[in-house]
Amino acid sequence: MAITLTLIDAFASQPFSGNQAAVAVLDQPADEAWMQAVASELRLPETAFCWPEGSTYRLRWFTPTVEVDLCGHATLAAAAALWADGHLHREDPVAFDTRSGPLSCRRNPVGDIDLDLPLSRPTPADTPLDWARLGLATPPSEVFAGSGAGSDGFLVAVGEQASWVRQARPDLTQLERSERRPLVLTAPGDGPVHVVSRVFAPTLGIDEGPVTGSAHALLAPYWMGRLGAEELVCHQASSRGGDLRARIVEDRVMLTGRAVVMGHLMLTQAASPLV
Repeated sequence: MAITLTLIDAFASQPFSGNQAAVAVLDQPADEAWMQAVASELRLPETAFCWPEGSTYRLRWFTPTVEVDLCGHATLAAAAALWADGHLHREDPVAFDTRSGPLSCRRNPVGDIDLDLPLSRPTPADTPLDWARLGLATPPSEVFAGSGAGSDGFLVAVGEQASWVRQARPDLTQLERSERRPLVLTAPGDGPVHVVSRVFAPTLGIDEGPVTGSAHALLAPYWMGRLGAEELVCHQASSRGGDLRARIVEDRVMLTGRAVVMGHLMLTQAASPLV
């Protein structure tokens, strides 16, 4: 059986930016070991697999090494793939059932995609990390934690200037040895950007995430409370870079961004993927 994957750049307004994902739209559930093997073969930050379940789609996300509980950019990518490949009309909203509960995507009137994620509330964190040994000459001014992509959640370190985030070169080997949680570096933005961030997740098989939607479900309530803004313009300052807007609607975080369909990949050796 051959399986087609759609390659998407998510939270990107032009090709070769944002965060990469491959999306496989299947007819029925797939074997978990096979899904992980595909993700490991592709070596993209995330590979998403979805299939219809009643009026919704079941959605699962895999890094090259593990399945994760929540992934924003691959959810955006899955919706874009369903619209692009004709599984749904481009004006139809998309409802997903996931490990993190129901998620949804819809196109707004200007053609951007609104992604609905569960809000993650920041909690103070006490961490024994040696910031200098980790490669950060200036320690963060504040550290907090919250739920995230993996079961351990995120650890967030706050700096006072965007340059602290942009110029950081953390020792990822040291980070993996000393902290299981992915590390988010964040600071007030510069120019028209409210918030700048970067995300390092070696324990999830991702050295640095290009654009991490799930992290912004935690960053949005923190920075809205600190800045007093109703909507945030956010930039993730990875080498690829990515932009999104964030706002809170009741107990949810709405992220808005774009997606670019890059092409398709055919797996011709996809032996017995379905269960």
